[in-house]
Amino acid sequence: MAAAAEAITYIDVDTLPEVAAARDEVRTEAQATIEANRRRKQQGEYVPLPVDALSDADAVWAARAEFGEHSPEARERYDGLWLSCHRLTTEWLRKLTDEYFPRVYRGFDPETEDFFSHGFYIGQMTHNALTPQEHPEFETLRVHERVAQATPHLVRKLGGVAVEGTRIRNISECAAQAIKAYEQDFAAGRKHQGYNGFVPEIEKVMIYDFIYDPESEGRFDEQIALPGVYLSHEVIQEALRRRNLDVSSKDRTDLLGTQMLANDDLIEFVKHLDEVGSELRGVNLFKGSVVSADHPKNYDAIREEAALRQEQLKAHSTMVADFVLMLSENKTNPRQAVREVEEFVKQMLLRLAQDDITIAEQAFDKQTAEGMRHVSQLYAEGREQEAYDLFQKVSDEAPGGGFCGAGSCDLVDVRSSGSAANDAKKLGFNPKDTLKFGGGKCKCGAKDVYFDLKQAKKGCAACGKTVKY
Repeated sequence: MAAAAEAITYIDVDTLPEVAAARDEVRTEAQATIEANRRRKQQGEYVPLPVDALSDADAVWAARAEFGEHSPEARERYDGLWLSCHRLTTEWLRKLTDEYFPRVYRGFDPETEDFFSHGFYIGQMTHNALTPQEHPEFETLRVHERVAQATPHLVRKLGGVAVEGTRIRNISECAAQAIKAYEQDFAAGRKHQGYNGFVPEIEKVMIYDFIYDPESEGRFDEQIALPGVYLSHEVIQEALRRRNLDVSSKDRTDLLGTQMLANDDLIEFVKHLDEVGSELRGVNLFKGSVVSADHPKNYDAIREEAALRQEQLKAHSTMVADFVLMLSENKTNPRQAVREVEEFVKQMLLRLAQDDITIAEQAFDKQTAEGMRHVSQLYAEGREQEAYDLFQKVSDEAPGGGFCGAGSCDLVDVRSSGSAANDAKKLGFNPKDTLKFGGGKCKCGAKDVYFDLKQAKKGCAACGKTVKY
């Protein structure tokens, strides 16, 4: 049960003097790391990639080689890879709307004083992300993220707070620079630029809790993403003020650097945000979106509904994980791998959108949705070549991906090749839903692997074997 409204009070962790001093040390070290990496980059030296699409897969292969393919160690590493792929797929599918992400457990290592998950230390991961960015705001946000991840242990160690169910809440608003760049690109008719992973189209807000588990000294991470156009910075400030936390002097970047002890449930806070936002903005909000006056608001169903949605994506997430393993086994350049994974997931979602236009609306934009609606209509009328040509145009213009044209990677749309289309048909795959990956590896020795993106299947034309994920 949520705490009574009058009893809900948030506490800024920096009001705990020893915790504040320790957080300042982490912050100073993080800033120094960025500057050191900037110098390394200028001198042409190696700097870790902020996003490494292959690290989880590399760990899987290493564990299989050392401990065996079916060992607990290899399984743990694979579970981490799968979770990353599932999160990527789910986040993209729900990009332009809300989504809840269930609790994930993080263990704690007393020797390193760091949390870990699936063989990776969280502190090391956030440390690797401390790389030079194209805008100072993005660098500041990376520093805040590093401090935020260090905070749960510091609060427990120095602040004496480790009560079961106690939460450290973090609020990450869309970066102001991302919003500015998106608005400029949109006005000029330029292609979507990615914007450092932010979603400026809806000014998406990410709220995540670290929840202590005193029995194991670990923690659970829980998160929800909400459209932020109506849940503006001013609305969040007022919502926190009503929880007795004054952040009136902090901009959206500083707010990410504010970790707060919270004694209410994450979904209870979402309800509180909606109520404050509805009041201040003069609209009726549910999960950050404007709804009609009679729209039902079942906050208790948020977790269950998200679980049902995400259950339907499990097979496709497994297919993505298999593709990433192939890239790793093929020793793909890490920068190229990021592009190929993004292209693979984009093409997968576009195929799914042919049967459900709401996917295109949520994952891409209204223009893409309208294009996919027309593509589906052309296929229904038997005008396959026109449908294929339009699909290529819609795909090229849709946000994300677009890196695999003109033979720049090993992913090929089989509809562009008669022989590949025939191979797909022999495997029982629909050519319009299939990609051929020339960097794969079948057990028979063939390198060409076919993926039916809609059915979540893979197959090899050389030996005829197919696998349903």
